[in-house]
Amino acid sequence: MKKLLSVLGTISILTPSISAVVSCGVDTRELSTTFDGVKTFKVGDKTVGKKEVFGTKDIISTLSIQILEALTYSETKYQDDKKLKEQQEVLGENGMALSLENLPNEEAYSKDGFNFTDNSKTFKDDYNEPKNSLFTNIDYKFGFSAVNGELAIAEDGSWNPSKVTVFDATKAMALNTQVKYDKDGKAESITKNENQVDQNLQEYINLDWESSDYGNEFTDTAFEKYAKEKVYLMNEDKAKELYTEINKLSEEHRLRELTKGLTQDEFKVLHTQLKSTNDRLKNGIVMPGDFDDNFSTGETNLVDSKNEKVAEKSELKELEFHKTTDNKLLQSQIAMSKDNSNKTFVYGESTGGLEIDFTFSVPGDKKDDKSKEYNINLKLNNLVVGYQLNGMVLEKGIKNEDKTRTDTVIYWYEPTIYQFTTDKIFTIGNKDIFKSLTGANVEIDNK
Repeated sequence: MKKLLSVLGTISILTPSISAVVSCGVDTRELSTTFDGVKTFKVGDKTVGKKEVFGTKDIISTLSIQILEALTYSETKYQDDKKLKEQQEVLGENGMALSLENLPNEEAYSKDGFNFTDNSKTFKDDYNEPKNSLFTNIDYKFGFSAVNGELAIAEDGSWNPSKVTVFDATKAMALNTQVKYDKDGKAESITKNENQVDQNLQEYINLDWESSDYGNEFTDTAFEKYAKEKVYLMNEDKAKELYTEINKLSEEHRLRELTKGLTQDEFKVLHTQLKSTNDRLKNGIVMPGDFDDNFSTGETNLVDSKNEKVAEKSELKELEFHKTTDNKLLQSQIAMSKDNSNKTFVYGESTGGLEIDFTFSVPGDKKDDKSKEYNINLKLNNLVVGYQLNGMVLEKGIKNEDKTRTDTVIYWYEPTIYQFTTDKIFTIGNKDIFKSLTGANVEIDNK
């Protein structure tokens, strides 16, 4: 296992599966990822993938690769001194402190808060032997309850792990804004809509026509069949049908405000656009840590940039939405983006740790034909989540005589990546990526 290649250097960070790491190279066998011992998720009778559980199919793989890179760090792992130095800069002191080579060893790197226990008494020798030993499984301890060997969805329609947070639309406070566009369609300014009470995203999802500002109009016999329809989750055909029915009314009818200046297709888009968001969040997104304290129900704040500089970072619980350098739109850092300059890192920290079991397999050889397996239990003290900005146009404004218009737009944040630093969002090439990790415990046993 001594001559491991760099995981980040040989495996695409965005691959849905992780290749098993072996000595002298990277094996093509898949390193399986399980959650409390099982790998299958179901919604009703339908088997679903990681995207439906964690938000994106690669978000857990990205976290796993960061951790594996630290666990397998070794000064003999890289091709030359330049590569070694680069990797040391990437991992930083805390990342190197996670290396399995730090098992009781006078020459090993040590750091307070990072503890290693080898109950097997033989792992260290097997780990350092030039065999095709490899990691074969990563098992995240989220507190799921298996049903018939599968992870079934809870009866209330949402995922229910006991040890980690589940993000849903009730946790996403939305900022309601007025965005003004000039005659050329370019953003001119953005202001908070002070006439609108702060709401979470679920309240926008739940809004139906009879509860909207046009509720009285939907008691009319011609429109009562639409009264219970969700304003932003309509069926496409029903949205087009409603557009047609409204346009049959006289110009003076209040409902004509809803279609004024809009084509049928534009009306359809406006009133179906939260369907995909609802589909993504209705069962919740499982977060690999306790992030409940990240979420606030307070007042949202629109923050100006100062002297063409934006805030470097902002905690999600502050409910701050940051303008671009010209104060005309909103911005946030984007995971894996090559250019996050002059963008704000919106993040949250876990209040609990993250527990993972790694299975490490050692094949037999001429000296000992028996294969072995070790369980490496890793408890990380803390974890950081990066949040990304999302937005949706509620109302498209009508062009004025000077051809300017003002749209009503809501914005919210969703979790997008997990990492170990509060400095900036994770991207390949970042340095000191474990900077905010406060400690860890590694315990090794025979399986």
